[in-house]
Amino acid sequence: MPDIGPVNGVLIYTERLAPMLQFYRDVLGLEPRHVKEHAVNFQWGDFKLTVALHDGVTGANADALRIMVNFEVSDIQAVYRRLAGAGVEFSRA
Repeated sequence: MPDIGPVNGVLIYTERLAPMLQFYRDVLGLEPRHVKEHAVNFQWGDFKLTVALHDGVTGANADALRIMVNFEVSDIQAVYRRLAGAGVEFSRA
C-alpha cells in the first residue's frame, strides 16, 4: 500500500487571474475561500483548487486537453446544458 493518500489539491498557474476567478466563481458557481492579488483558492471538503499568477506562464495553452479538472455532478446532462448556455466551450462533449 503506498504511503501517499488521495489528491487533496490542484494548483493551476496563469497569467490572467481575473478571467479564471470569474469562470470558476461566476460560471461554475464555486465559492472562493481566499482571494488575494496573486491567487484565489477554492475549497470544498478536503479538496483545494488554487489558481495563481506565475510570471513563467504566458499565452494560451497549445493543447486544450493538457489539463482537465473533473468535477462530480449529480446530473451531467443538466450541468452540460447550463454551462453550454453560459458560453462554456467544451473540449470533449
